[in-house]
Amino acid sequence: STTTTTSTGGSQTSTTTYDYVLDWTAAPAQSSNFNVPVGHSNPAKKVADGSWKVASAKVGEKVVNLDKLNLPDYKSLVLTEENVDLKGGVLSGASLYLRPGSESEAQLGDVRVSYSVVHDGMDVTVFGELSGDKLVPHVDVESNETVYRMSGGTRAEALKEMHGEYSTSTWLFRLLGFIMMWLGFGSFLAPLSVVLDLIPAAGSVSRGLVGIVTFVLSAVLSALTIFVSAIAHNIYLLGGIVLVAVVLAVMYLKKKAARP
Repeated sequence: STTTTTSTGGSQTSTTTYDYVLDWTAAPAQSSNFNVPVGHSNPAKKVADGSWKVASAKVGEKVVNLDKLNLPDYKSLVLTEENVDLKGGVLSGASLYLRPGSESEAQLGDVRVSYSVVHDGMDVTVFGELSGDKLVPHVDVESNETVYRMSGGTRAEALKEMHGEYSTSTWLFRLLGFIMMWLGFGSFLAPLSVVLDLIPAAGSVSRGLVGIVTFVLSAVLSALTIFVSAIAHNIYLLGGIVLVAVVLAVMYLKKKAARP
């Protein structure tokens, strides 16, 4: 964590505190890159990640290419003594724990192994292009985008899932646009706060006010942009607005022409 203090004249002093936490991770950090490596040494990863697929697979009677097919979310595999080699480890739920010591609590250097799978025999829907007895990737001619994915469940459920992903990405881009606009307004007005730092407390107060004002302005402009975009991409809504505008314009002109 970093704390920053501003002195008279605008100069700033930053103090950074580094906290190291013991936690499970699939990618242990290189302790040599730590700001304080002494006493925080990470052992090398003992079990490498891996991915395995069957040589061939079918959906119904159609052959699919698992090397190119986007698969649905993997599900955790519950481990038992029948489906995994314990290697001297301990089973707990969906994980195999390999510990160098006898302590029951997690220690630095412990290894936790788990598996995630896509089970056979599932009800799935595949989007692609039919080519004989195969389902192959479909390439859209206009956008050059490739569609080749498998979703769990029926076609309606798969379409609902894809629409949800589209909506989520759309709102993420909108949020990103709002944040960039807010930062842009803040950067434009930042010199004002630097000048006001010459007056005790004025600089800090101005930064707070600038943050609030630019936040509200960015929110209003973002909402207006989203509204205009929604209208422009909805032909029925756009047509209705144009029709209402034309009717109001005709009524106004008739009323104006009827005046003496």
